[in-house]
Amino acid sequence: VRRSNFIASSASYYTMYVYGSGGQIDHDGSNRHTTGDIKLYFNAPTSDNLFVLNQSSVDYVYYQQSSTAHVTKNVTLLILDSNVDYMYLEPGSTTDTHVRVEGSTVVRTYWKTGTMTNSTLTASYVTGTHWYVYGTTIKDSTAAILDSTFTTTYYVSLSDAQDGSLIVSNRSTTGYSYLFGKQTGRASYILDQATVSTTNTYAVYNNAVYRDALLEIRRSTVQTSSKFAVYNNAQIYGTSLHRYIDSTFRSTYTSTASSTYPPSQGALCYYYTYSQFNDQSVLEIDNNEMIVVPNGAYGLYVRIKGGRIQHTTSRYTKGQIAIFHDATSNADNVVVVEDSNLYQINVYRANTHVTSGDTMVLRRVTAPYVKLYMGKSNNTALGIEANTITNLNVYGGATGNATMWTSYTTVTGTAIYDLDSIDSSLFDVHDSTMRYLYIYTKFLRMKPTIRSVLVTYTMYLTSGGLQSAQLVLWNVTITTTYTYGLRLVSFPLVAGSSFEILNSDIKTTSSYAVYLTSSIISDGSRFVVEDTTVKGLHAFYTNGYQLNAGGLLYVRRSNFIASSASYYTMYVYGSGGQIDHDGSNRHTTGDIKLYFNAPTSDNLFVLNQSSVDYVYYQQSSTAHVTKNVTVLILDSTVNIVTFSGGTMSGGSYTVNGTSATSLSISAGVGSEGQIVVGGTTVSSTWSLTSVIRPGGSFLGAGSFFKRGVSVGGTISAGGLVEFNDCNFRETSSTSHLLTIASTFAASGSTLVVRNNNFLSLGTGVCVYFSTASLQGAQIAILDNELTSTTGNAVQFASTVNSNQFVEIWGNKFYSTITNLNV
Repeated sequence: VRRSNFIASSASYYTMYVYGSGGQIDHDGSNRHTTGDIKLYFNAPTSDNLFVLNQSSVDYVYYQQSSTAHVTKNVTLLILDSNVDYMYLEPGSTTDTHVRVEGSTVVRTYWKTGTMTNSTLTASYVTGTHWYVYGTTIKDSTAAILDSTFTTTYYVSLSDAQDGSLIVSNRSTTGYSYLFGKQTGRASYILDQATVSTTNTYAVYNNAVYRDALLEIRRSTVQTSSKFAVYNNAQIYGTSLHRYIDSTFRSTYTSTASSTYPPSQGALCYYYTYSQFNDQSVLEIDNNEMIVVPNGAYGLYVRIKGGRIQHTTSRYTKGQIAIFHDATSNADNVVVVEDSNLYQINVYRANTHVTSGDTMVLRRVTAPYVKLYMGKSNNTALGIEANTITNLNVYGGATGNATMWTSYTTVTGTAIYDLDSIDSSLFDVHDSTMRYLYIYTKFLRMKPTIRSVLVTYTMYLTSGGLQSAQLVLWNVTITTTYTYGLRLVSFPLVAGSSFEILNSDIKTTSSYAVYLTSSIISDGSRFVVEDTTVKGLHAFYTNGYQLNAGGLLYVRRSNFIASSASYYTMYVYGSGGQIDHDGSNRHTTGDIKLYFNAPTSDNLFVLNQSSVDYVYYQQSSTAHVTKNVTVLILDSTVNIVTFSGGTMSGGSYTVNGTSATSLSISAGVGSEGQIVVGGTTVSSTWSLTSVIRPGGSFLGAGSFFKRGVSVGGTISAGGLVEFNDCNFRETSSTSHLLTIASTFAASGSTLVVRNNNFLSLGTGVCVYFSTASLQGAQIAILDNELTSTTGNAVQFASTVNSNQFVEIWGNKFYSTITNLNV
């Protein structure tokens, strides 16, 4: 047919009606059709057909092989610059067939084929409402819409798209877009620069099986006023790739959605009951906008098994992200979310899943809930940057060689880091504000850091610990009304580890600023406090014996403040271990208690320029032999000082330049050990009941004792007790100024009272030897001034034994009763 006009009287009649049984048609674009329908029908295979509808206007175009099993070749169907109400094409099983609709208005197009090989179906610059493509199998073929608009639907249903076949919507606008069937062997389904806009439940619905195939939506907008922008009821295998890039996915459905599974609405969702990505398949999401309305809707929902996800720099508005890893094998996953405002992020992998190379980064995200499950991973990166989160949960199994950081982030609820263990990794939380920081992990062979962080409720470390690791808190501020500021529970330090609090401020108006329980410091490990202020009802408190053999508590340039005298600035129980607390620290109010139930040596504790109620240093047993212990109370104000227990050699207990209400000294001293009370004012009665062993000594020098002093205990051979240059005062009518009630060794024990001033304003004796067993004591009372207004100056109520030498020399006696009473 050439250069002819075919005109029907109305739409219900035909401009051309041809039935063929085989045969061939050759109808080029020189012909014109007006009104009516066109029907070309073949009940046997026919090839080399040409039908061109050009610059025509008809109601119906119908081209059909009666069976999809008809094998046809070289069929060309063209609809050019025409208007068609309904087009129905069934070209059979085609090879080298080309159907093109161009520059036309075709309201409805319906294509159905058998096996389509090396063929094309193309719509370009077409306007219509419906575009349907049905078929069994296409191979090396293309079905495309280009620069076209189909307002209701773009619908493709194929049994199998194979061998490089391409289904594409390019620069086109459509209603809902559905894809059914299979995509195998390098087949591709692509929306490029497309707009999909609908009121349908699904804007893009994908119900296909992919094997080594591609699904791609790029530079497109997909939106619905109903439930799902993109919904994939798909299973993906082999090396398939699903790629979403530079696009916007939007569901404006406003109905309240459940935040639980399955998703009831969302922007980009995969079917919820089974894993979609298997084998080596990949889900790639990059630079997209995901928009939903209610919190319970999903910006992204997907389940992955074996495959992996590459999600970078996409942005979300409201709703949730849920990424589930259902297998242990997949690796090298990437999830990056930026500049988003979400309700919840949930990236899940079981703690038993072994994987490596995963990367998760949240950057400038606002979300009430973030749950990130790392699995048992290696070479993993987790970054949380510049976010505002209500509750942050990071979970994982045994993790190694990881890089984990949280920076410039605000967590208004709880931040939980809960990993079975993390080994040889970077863990860094910095420049952030958190209400509740909860660390539930064991760190091995690494240096975790928490720096420039503000905590407004509590920091809690538990059920983990440090092994050959150094955890540093630097410039951390904890300000709270909660029971605990910093709390360690079941968080031991072993194998040369270090927990360091540096340049920080930890304060609570409630019970404990720093609290340790079941968190043993041992095995060459250290707990360090430097340049830090610790303030609470109790400032620093260990519940139970936390400082054990091989452990060290190291304290420098720090302030410890208790709320009142009935609480503790420092409360430390040790079973062995060592303390190193020098004079650069300050304590205010409260009590200090250092208690050891096992021998501990090389301890240093200096209380300097401080004001506290009670200082208590004790070995629980006098049988504990310790070495090189130095306890100094310098230039301080103290209510009660107690040194008790143990036998110390090569060290000293010293109270110097201090104002104390009372002293209670019962700690034993041995060779080269010394107890010193120097330059100190004691306002109440106090006692020395120590065991002074050979080479040990007590020295009271340059001090002012306003009430009585009692010396008891045992002074062994080679032991020395000496008072010199002291002032003794007693206003009571009965109390003695210096009472000696010690048991002296049979020989070689020494007591020296030299150059002191005694003034008793009552009946008390200045120097009184009570029921002491003097045995072989060497006693010297030298160059003292002894005044008693109504009592004796020096009185021996004890028996002077053989091998005992008492020297009284150069004294001045001013007693109104008896100067020397033996």
